[in-house]
Amino acid sequence: MNYDEEYEIEDSDMAWITEAELPFLIRAFEETATQYSRENNLPAIMGYFNIMGSLLQDYIEIPKGATSIDTRCHFCWIQTARTGKTTLVEYVLKPIAIKLIEELKDDLKEDFKIISLDDYTTASLVGSHKENRNYKPDAQVKWDSRRERLDAQLDDGNIPQDEYDMSITNGLQEYNKTKDEYFIFPSQLEGSGLWYADEFEGSGIFTPKSHNDNINIVFQTFMNNFHIGANKYDKVLTGKPTVTLDSKFSVFAGTFIPQKLDDTIMQKGIMQRFLPFIYEVPRDRLTAQRLNLARSFGTRTENRGPPFHLVEPMKNVVLKTKARFESVEDRESTIVYSEHASELVVKMYNRIQEYVKNLPPHISSVVSTFEANLLEYINKLAIISCATNNANSKNPTWRLTKTHVLQGGSVVWMCYKTLVSYLEENLHIKKKPKMRGLLSGLAKTQ
Repeated sequence: MNYDEEYEIEDSDMAWITEAELPFLIRAFEETATQYSRENNLPAIMGYFNIMGSLLQDYIEIPKGATSIDTRCHFCWIQTARTGKTTLVEYVLKPIAIKLIEELKDDLKEDFKIISLDDYTTASLVGSHKENRNYKPDAQVKWDSRRERLDAQLDDGNIPQDEYDMSITNGLQEYNKTKDEYFIFPSQLEGSGLWYADEFEGSGIFTPKSHNDNINIVFQTFMNNFHIGANKYDKVLTGKPTVTLDSKFSVFAGTFIPQKLDDTIMQKGIMQRFLPFIYEVPRDRLTAQRLNLARSFGTRTENRGPPFHLVEPMKNVVLKTKARFESVEDRESTIVYSEHASELVVKMYNRIQEYVKNLPPHISSVVSTFEANLLEYINKLAIISCATNNANSKNPTWRLTKTHVLQGGSVVWMCYKTLVSYLEENLHIKKKPKMRGLLSGLAKTQ
């Protein structure tokens, strides 16, 4: 496919939004991943965008008028239990991410981590503190005095070098033990990396618990654009030190369909920060999956273990994008924006608006809360598609075209269709004052 080709858009229906084929590497990633986690094509595709968006975050910043957004892609995969979510993460995404980070450790701007958290308390996500029982308010004064005295003794020849070194070492140890009133313990989410939040139903965003009252605010904050520091969350306790979380992590979350999902969508605002994919697997597909599982026992495939053959081409995308960034020395100039690309985003939005207008008012009012998120993710995925394509091109232009926008839009549109389908099945109007979502248990996709 010629990725500089500019598509002509038909006005008749929504079909045009899924016409653009994704770059070869992303399709190869999808095809390989679905050999492990069968029929989970969209989550497999988002697995690529999640990894690549994180690794490119220091080389691309997406301008948005007077502001910007980063390239991180936060994905929430909500689907029937035992249908391949953990398999995709543990056999494909996590091993590839670990291998990539290991091989890129000398090339990335900062250390990246891969984490999976079981504890979803505010303390575990933000960090914590502990009172230092050895604290001495005059620790700094005592250390400065001791250091000055030792330096004078050394200069006057009254103490040998080895004794001086030992005294300095012991003094520093004493100083470090007594100088701070509190010890600060940073969260695993501090810094950059990928968070595979499997079993996300335990996060507390669906069912609040007393020890994680602020969990939604923590999530919403660290998903903000880190280029301007909007991702920093301060945990302030009266009379205690402020613990600050500065997280640049990307989240790939997975859960079965929780009972209070509709309440979370309407009341919390957290799902509006993710790109959501909600799918209750039909009974016939479940049966087919279980039959395939039954037939697989006692058999072996030719290729076993994680698909590490995908690492080298993905590594190439990161290194080529880094080289491009270093040549222009400006994150916002790594990608050149076609004058037609933003026009297509506008056209996509208008067309989706027309689609939403045909929904019942109580559905469209909820879907509309996702619109800003929809536009951001179209741009994020388009940018990552552009980088993927150009890194594998003999004549890279690093120009974002309509094709890339269509590629990003097609993935986002598939995710939003599942959201609309879920809402259509589960939100009902009550005759009395307020509309409230009720779980009927049947989400469908188109």
